[in-house]
Amino acid sequence: MEENQGKPKQETDTRKQPSGRLSVPYVMLFYMPSTCNSAQRMLYAGAKELMRNTSEVTKIIDIESAEDLEEIPSKLGAA
Repeated sequence: MEENQGKPKQETDTRKQPSGRLSVPYVMLFYMPSTCNSAQRMLYAGAKELMRNTSEVTKIIDIESAEDLEEIPSKLGAA
């Protein structure tokens, strides 16, 4: 009997690095309200770069409105 029987199978886009280490691509959704002033935008930009470098995400998707959420699947390459 299979060990995973009855459990949903989770599929990931696992990639093998040249070093042999397996990695999974991470996507960061970055929300910055369109109403931010320039000082807040500078703070957001610094935080975005810090998060990018710390988390080693492979893709960042910028979101400014609810409509941008609908575009996420196409930005990720989904059908």
